[in-house]
Amino acid sequence: MTEPVPATASISPYAPDREDPARLRRRIGRWSAVLHVFCLLGALVFTLGGLALLVLPGAFDWAVEHSGLPGATEGIGFEERLVLVPLVAVNIGFYVAALWLSARLFSVWRDGDVFTEAAASAVAGIGLCLVVTAVLAVVTQPIASFVLTWDGAEGQRSISLALDGKMALSALTGALLTVIGLVMRAGLIIAQENAEFV
Repeated sequence: MTEPVPATASISPYAPDREDPARLRRRIGRWSAVLHVFCLLGALVFTLGGLALLVLPGAFDWAVEHSGLPGATEGIGFEERLVLVPLVAVNIGFYVAALWLSARLFSVWRDGDVFTEAAASAVAGIGLCLVVTAVLAVVTQPIASFVLTWDGAEGQRSISLALDGKMALSALTGALLTVIGLVMRAGLIIAQENAEFV
């Protein structure tokens, strides 16, 4: 005869994982250690690639000429370079910042500190960087196209604007991460206040 199942037992395949917290923390730490290294490498690659693009002779001109922007194949003058180089540098800088903040986040989780002020700040910072990169992606193309054609004839000047799903997804993801970081920070403050009250 089959024994009755206790009322408190859960037989659902979707029951919450009751894994040992210490073991789960170690697993998070191992994955975070790997992702920490990947983020550091990504930040290094972006930094070196950006420096090479901006410093190596002809590299920036080649990138602009193959960008598909109006007037890009006609060469870059000194005035155009004064606008485009800082614009590209800012774009690269925010990508590098997002990767460095990701590395910082995974370094915190690697040490087993999941819900901390440092983790919350890193999550919010990553989200903010993603939002800014999405905004920059929208404004960079029209500015660059105008700069590249502003010395052309009256009918050759143009402003090019392109919007796609990647920009919207980046902005949405960034906004979501920013809110999650703020919620984590608020939860930590509430938990601290409750601990002091008790």
